[in-house]
Amino acid sequence: MSRHAAAKAPLLKPVPKPSLDTKAAPATDKVDNCWLATATAAAPATSQAVPMPRRNWHLFQAGYAKSTTDRYRSATQDFTAWCKASGLKAQTFEELDVLLTDYVHDLYDANDGRGRQKAVNTVYGCQMFMPQCKDKLPLATQAVARWSKKHPSISHPPLQWEAAVLMAVQLARHKQFRYAVALLLAFDCMLRIEEFMQLKKCDVADGAGSALGARYRAVTLRLATTKTGKDQSVNVRQGCVKALLRQVLADTKDRAVSWWRRVRVRNELGLNDRLVPHSLRHGGATWRFLAGESVENIMVEGRWASSKSARTYIQKSRAVLLANAIPSKLAKTAANLAEDVVLSIALAQKH
Repeated sequence: MSRHAAAKAPLLKPVPKPSLDTKAAPATDKVDNCWLATATAAAPATSQAVPMPRRNWHLFQAGYAKSTTDRYRSATQDFTAWCKASGLKAQTFEELDVLLTDYVHDLYDANDGRGRQKAVNTVYGCQMFMPQCKDKLPLATQAVARWSKKHPSISHPPLQWEAAVLMAVQLARHKQFRYAVALLLAFDCMLRIEEFMQLKKCDVADGAGSALGARYRAVTLRLATTKTGKDQSVNVRQGCVKALLRQVLADTKDRAVSWWRRVRVRNELGLNDRLVPHSLRHGGATWRFLAGESVENIMVEGRWASSKSARTYIQKSRAVLLANAIPSKLAKTAANLAEDVVLSIALAQKH
């Protein structure tokens, strides 16, 4: 079977339902028709055989976002294709652990240390589809953990508020007003990409006229689905962002807010080429921390599930920001534009 065909194959092969005939052959602890099964040597008596599901256990996937299950499924299908191409199979969790560890090393060597996330998705994918193997893959788990020690990942720097304004103004000059507002909104509310890609007009509660009551004065975004749960919210903090968002809403019939063309304006302005969409969320959290806001409040507003990860994330951001400062002339221009963001964007649209 080709690699392409194998990648499309179902993760678990169908197995006939057990016969109700009492004269049927007795059950065995070996697996003969599983995507992990071997047709080679029998497992040692001390090894724990991989049990074969009788059907798709879809309930175990219910706690994952669809994007996560898609990534895990794709990664595990690539792994099974690699196993088939290599003529390797596993009958026990111990054998599966060895195969996964070999696969992780192959990924590392083939990509010169890049692509660790695929290895992570493969291990986690196996655990998602077969929860019983969660604590039975110590070698593969350690190999993935040591990967980052041998080939540390490159941290994407946070974006300064003034630099975010500069990029927004540049987008406005290109007649991309919605992109400009989306950029500033993502910074101000520390939004993940998937969070504001799904934003619609009905997700914005603007003051007393909203569904939150006559005394409500804040501008709040409803985040239907986030990494840490459903139906969360965050307030828009800065007045200039509120004003710009209202302009977008006035011209919106309830469609999603468009994303920004980061690469184009980033390169035009000569900014760090490691700036990515996540730099907005990173920058928003850093900006709040430098302004004196507590880590606990940033963690709640930023929808972090773990205080430990939030603290590490924010504490490291200052050093990363210092190491990736924008050029002084550009910084001065950005600071001038940030004096009146709404006016700067309005003037940019006229040129």
